[in-house]
Amino acid sequence: MQSFVLYHESWGTKGQIESTPPKPGESVVVGFYPRGEGSFNVVAKLTSGKELKGAWGYVEAGYRFLLTIRANEIAIEMLGAS
Repeated sequence: MQSFVLYHESWGTKGQIESTPPKPGESVVVGFYPRGEGSFNVVAKLTSGKELKGAWGYVEAGYRFLLTIRANEIAIEMLGAS
C-alpha cells in the first residue's frame, strides 16, 4: 500500500488523517474524537496504483472499528463502543 487517508466530519468540523501504511500482515491504529455524531471514510492507494474508496461509517465518541484493506475492497467491522 502506498497511502492511507481517513477523512472525518462532525458538527461542522472536517479533517483528515494521513497514516503511514502498514506492511502486509501488520496493523496500524488511527484515532480521532468526533464532536457528537459524525462520519468517516477511508481512501487507500495500493502499490499497483489502484485507489480503493469506501468504508464509510457513522460514528459517535467511543466507537471502534476494524478496517481491513484487501486487493479489491475495504471491509469494515464495528468492534463496539466504549
